[in-house]
Amino acid sequence: MYANPIYVFRLEDKELYHTCRQEIPFYAICLVANDTPDSGATMRFVHPQADRSAPPLAGTLQGFSCLFNAACLSEKMQNILRALPMFRKSGSPVYLLNPVQVDRFRRLFEQMLEEVNNNYAFKYELLGNYLAEMLHQVLKLQPCRA
Repeated sequence: MYANPIYVFRLEDKELYHTCRQEIPFYAICLVANDTPDSGATMRFVHPQADRSAPPLAGTLQGFSCLFNAACLSEKMQNILRALPMFRKSGSPVYLLNPVQVDRFRRLFEQMLEEVNNNYAFKYELLGNYLAEMLHQVLKLQPCRA
């Protein structure tokens, strides 16, 4: 299943979501709609060293997920990936989103879904650019405090 450097899918595809959450050697970014009563959505992050014993997201999942390995990013982004706060063991993996932010990230995920399903020769480079944009947009946000 892990032949490609980037997988993008809707969380509504529960079978794929639960298959991918099993001991994946990938980083993951999820846009989860209706995640909390106070916010419409959250961005959630998982990295290869994260504790995978946490229970899966429950209920009717809505949103998107992107699984990727570092090789899909530029050399510069690969060098800083582990230092990004959302992927550090001590960092917060959850960010609350307002409606404007939800729309921005939804558009990025939809663009990624469109590209992942076409035959463009450089689609993984383009997907890596969308992913880098997403990471930069998240870095502008404040994480949830545990």
